[in-house]
Amino acid sequence: MEFDKAVAELQALVDTLEREGDERALLLLQLIDAIHRPALERIAAGDFDDPIALAVLDMYEIPAPEDDAHVLARIENLRRPVFVEAGAAADLAPGEVSATELDGISLILVRLDDEIYALHDGCPVDGGSLAGGRLSTDGVLVCPWHNCAFDVRTGARVDGEAGEGLGVAPVATRNGTIQVAVNVT
Repeated sequence: MEFDKAVAELQALVDTLEREGDERALLLLQLIDAIHRPALERIAAGDFDDPIALAVLDMYEIPAPEDDAHVLARIENLRRPVFVEAGAAADLAPGEVSATELDGISLILVRLDDEIYALHDGCPVDGGSLAGGRLSTDGVLVCPWHNCAFDVRTGARVDGEAGEGLGVAPVATRNGTIQVAVNVT
Protein backbone atom coordinates (compact mmCIF):
# COMPACT_ATOMS: atom_id res chain seq x y z
CA MET A 1 0.00 0.00 0.00
CA GLU A 2 1.26 3.48 -0.83
CA PHE A 3 2.53 5.40 2.21
CA ASP A 4 0.32 8.51 1.81
CA LYS A 5 -2.76 6.34 1.29
CA ALA A 6 -1.93 4.27 4.37
CA VAL A 7 -1.55 7.42 6.49
CA ALA A 8 -4.88 8.79 5.24
CA GLU A 9 -6.66 5.49 5.92
CA LEU A 10 -5.15 5.27 9.39
CA GLN A 11 -6.30 8.80 10.21
CA ALA A 12 -9.81 8.00 8.94
CA LEU A 13 -9.86 4.85 11.09
CA VAL A 14 -8.73 6.78 14.19
CA ASP A 15 -11.42 9.41 13.57
CA THR A 16 -14.07 6.67 13.23
CA LEU A 17 -12.88 4.89 16.37
CA GLU A 18 -12.92 8.11 18.38
CA ARG A 19 -16.39 8.97 17.10
CA GLU A 20 -17.80 5.51 17.81
CA GLY A 21 -15.97 5.14 21.11
CA ASP A 22 -14.19 1.84 20.45
CA GLU A 23 -11.76 2.03 23.36
CA ARG A 24 -10.00 -1.29 22.66
CA ALA A 25 -9.02 -0.31 19.14
CA LEU A 26 -7.81 3.10 20.34
CA LEU A 27 -5.82 1.37 23.10
CA LEU A 28 -4.25 -0.89 20.45
CA LEU A 29 -3.12 2.13 18.43
CA GLN A 30 -1.76 3.82 21.57
CA LEU A 31 0.22 0.68 22.44
CA ILE A 32 1.69 0.49 18.94
CA ASP A 33 2.70 4.15 19.23
CA ALA A 34 4.19 3.53 22.69
CA ILE A 35 6.39 0.79 21.23
CA HIS A 36 7.38 2.50 18.00
CA ARG A 37 7.99 6.07 19.20
CA PRO A 38 10.90 5.33 21.60
CA ALA A 39 12.35 2.78 19.18
CA LEU A 40 12.32 5.29 16.32
CA GLU A 41 13.92 7.91 18.58
CA ARG A 42 16.75 5.48 19.40
CA ILE A 43 17.16 4.46 15.74
CA ALA A 44 17.27 8.11 14.66
CA ALA A 45 19.95 8.72 17.31
CA GLY A 46 21.99 5.84 15.86
CA ASP A 47 21.59 3.62 18.95
CA PHE A 48 21.00 0.40 17.03
CA ASP A 49 22.14 -1.82 19.91
CA ASP A 50 19.32 -0.64 22.16
CA PRO A 51 16.93 -3.55 22.87
CA ILE A 52 13.87 -1.43 22.03
CA ALA A 53 15.34 -0.38 18.68
CA LEU A 54 16.39 -3.96 17.92
CA ALA A 55 12.90 -5.26 18.78
CA VAL A 56 11.18 -2.94 16.31
CA LEU A 57 13.75 -3.59 13.59
CA ASP A 58 13.21 -7.30 14.17
CA MET A 59 9.39 -6.90 13.99
CA TYR A 60 9.80 -5.75 10.40
CA GLU A 61 12.72 -8.07 9.61
CA ILE A 62 15.06 -5.12 9.05
CA PRO A 63 18.71 -5.82 9.89
CA ALA A 64 20.42 -3.31 12.13
CA PRO A 65 22.92 -1.18 10.22
CA GLU A 66 26.56 -2.04 10.71
CA ASP A 67 28.38 0.08 13.24
CA ASP A 68 31.27 2.31 12.21
CA ALA A 69 33.92 -0.22 13.32
CA HIS A 70 32.54 -2.89 10.99
CA VAL A 71 32.32 -0.45 8.10
CA LEU A 72 35.88 0.77 8.69
CA ALA A 73 37.17 -2.81 8.86
CA ARG A 74 35.52 -3.58 5.52
CA ILE A 75 36.99 -0.41 3.99
CA GLU A 76 40.48 -1.31 5.25
CA ASN A 77 40.19 -4.73 3.57
CA LEU A 78 39.47 -3.19 0.18
CA ARG A 79 42.25 -3.52 -2.32
CA ARG A 80 43.40 -0.57 -4.27
CA PRO A 81 42.95 -1.29 -7.98
CA VAL A 82 46.11 -2.01 -9.93
CA PHE A 83 45.66 -0.90 -13.53
CA VAL A 84 47.62 -2.68 -16.25
CA GLU A 85 48.03 -1.33 -19.77
CA ALA A 86 46.02 -3.31 -22.33
CA GLY A 87 46.89 -1.44 -25.52
CA ALA A 88 45.97 1.69 -27.41
CA ALA A 89 42.32 2.67 -27.33
CA ALA A 90 42.52 3.66 -30.99
CA ASP A 91 43.42 0.05 -31.89
CA LEU A 92 40.07 -1.25 -30.62
CA ALA A 93 37.44 -0.36 -33.21
CA PRO A 94 33.78 0.24 -32.31
CA GLY A 95 31.98 -3.12 -32.19
CA GLU A 96 35.23 -5.06 -31.84
CA VAL A 97 35.78 -7.92 -29.38
CA SER A 98 39.45 -8.66 -28.68
CA ALA A 99 41.02 -11.36 -26.49
CA THR A 100 43.98 -10.47 -24.30
CA GLU A 101 45.83 -11.74 -21.26
CA LEU A 102 46.89 -9.33 -18.53
CA ASP A 103 48.85 -10.51 -15.49
CA GLY A 104 47.76 -14.09 -16.17
CA ILE A 105 44.05 -13.23 -16.48
CA SER A 106 42.28 -13.98 -19.76
CA LEU A 107 40.06 -11.07 -20.72
CA ILE A 108 38.11 -9.78 -23.66
CA LEU A 109 38.06 -6.09 -24.44
CA VAL A 110 34.91 -4.81 -26.07
CA ARG A 111 34.28 -1.40 -27.60
CA LEU A 112 30.63 -0.43 -27.61
CA ASP A 113 30.27 2.99 -29.21
CA ASP A 114 32.71 5.19 -27.27
CA GLU A 115 32.95 2.96 -24.17
CA ILE A 116 35.43 0.15 -23.57
CA TYR A 117 34.59 -2.81 -21.34
CA ALA A 118 36.73 -5.68 -20.02
CA LEU A 119 35.22 -9.05 -19.14
CA HIS A 120 36.65 -12.41 -18.16
CA ASP A 121 37.19 -14.40 -21.32
CA GLY A 122 35.58 -17.78 -21.06
CA CYS A 123 32.03 -18.95 -21.56
CA PRO A 124 30.68 -20.22 -18.22
CA VAL A 125 29.49 -23.39 -19.98
CA ASP A 126 32.96 -24.77 -20.76
CA GLY A 127 35.47 -21.90 -20.69
CA GLY A 128 35.64 -21.46 -24.49
CA SER A 129 36.91 -18.05 -25.60
CA LEU A 130 34.30 -15.42 -26.37
CA ALA A 131 36.61 -13.50 -28.70
CA GLY A 132 34.81 -14.81 -31.79
CA GLY A 133 31.40 -13.88 -30.42
CA ARG A 134 28.89 -11.57 -32.09
CA LEU A 135 28.36 -8.15 -30.53
CA SER A 136 25.01 -6.47 -31.10
CA THR A 137 24.59 -2.71 -31.27
CA ASP A 138 22.78 -2.78 -27.92
CA GLY A 139 25.75 -4.34 -26.13
CA VAL A 140 24.89 -8.04 -26.11
CA LEU A 141 27.74 -10.44 -26.74
CA VAL A 142 26.71 -13.89 -28.02
CA CYS A 143 29.04 -16.82 -27.33
CA PRO A 144 30.31 -18.38 -30.58
CA TRP A 145 30.06 -21.88 -29.07
CA HIS A 146 26.76 -22.07 -27.16
CA ASN A 147 24.80 -18.93 -28.08
CA CYS A 148 24.82 -17.78 -24.46
CA ALA A 149 24.23 -14.02 -24.40
CA PHE A 150 25.82 -11.50 -22.03
CA ASP A 151 25.45 -7.76 -21.47
CA VAL A 152 28.98 -6.39 -21.94
CA ARG A 153 28.28 -3.50 -19.58
CA THR A 154 27.42 -5.72 -16.58
CA GLY A 155 28.50 -9.23 -17.53
CA ALA A 156 24.96 -10.46 -16.74
CA ARG A 157 23.48 -13.30 -18.73
CA VAL A 158 20.60 -11.91 -20.83
CA ASP A 159 19.38 -14.82 -22.95
CA GLY A 160 16.64 -15.88 -20.55
CA GLU A 161 18.55 -18.99 -19.49
CA ALA A 162 19.68 -19.55 -15.94
CA GLY A 163 23.40 -19.41 -15.63
CA GLU A 164 26.47 -17.62 -14.50
CA GLY A 165 27.42 -14.27 -15.97
CA LEU A 166 30.88 -12.96 -16.84
CA GLY A 167 33.20 -11.22 -14.42
CA VAL A 168 33.70 -7.56 -15.24
CA ALA A 169 36.95 -5.67 -14.70
CA PRO A 170 37.16 -1.88 -14.22
CA VAL A 171 38.52 -0.03 -17.24
CA ALA A 172 40.12 3.38 -17.57
CA THR A 173 41.45 5.18 -20.61
CA ARG A 174 44.44 7.39 -19.88
CA ASN A 175 46.38 9.26 -22.53
CA GLY A 176 44.85 7.09 -25.23
CA THR A 177 45.81 3.83 -23.48
CA ILE A 178 43.32 1.23 -22.23
CA GLN A 179 44.04 0.28 -18.63
CA VAL A 180 42.31 -2.59 -16.83
CA ALA A 181 42.22 -3.17 -13.06
CA VAL A 182 43.23 -6.82 -12.89
CA ASN A 183 43.34 -7.29 -9.12
CA VAL A 184 39.67 -6.52 -8.39
CA THR A 185 37.98 -8.94 -10.77
